[in-house]
Amino acid sequence: MKTRLDFVSNSSSCSFFVYLETNEDVEEFKKLINALKEMNVCMTLFADLAAANDRWYGDDFDGSKFEVDALKPGNFMLIDACDDHWSGYEDKFYDVVEQFTAFHKFKLYIDKDAHMSTGDDLPKAEEY
Repeated sequence: MKTRLDFVSNSSSCSFFVYLETNEDVEEFKKLINALKEMNVCMTLFADLAAANDRWYGDDFDGSKFEVDALKPGNFMLIDACDDHWSGYEDKFYDVVEQFTAFHKFKLYIDKDAHMSTGDDLPKAEEY
């Protein structure tokens, strides 16, 4: 895993993708939703890798029961920790990342449009 800290034009986000590969990943993600909401994390749900690569086909995810019940293996979640204009953004970003790495090891992927991101490079849909 690598962490990206560089300039991307028109970007101020600190974000990364989480792959919900298995039923266990989905269940573990469900346990994190309330903590992420308390941390004011913005989440966008993508049905699959092709949608995550395209980025136009994501849906805002507010953690409602309806949305949580619809989660399934194969989904990708874009986790936007914060803007890098906010004081203390690096600490918050790493606190959010820790939610996904401390107990259950999710697959994390870099958001190529983010200023600060972590994980492996997001594969192209045809590579999967």
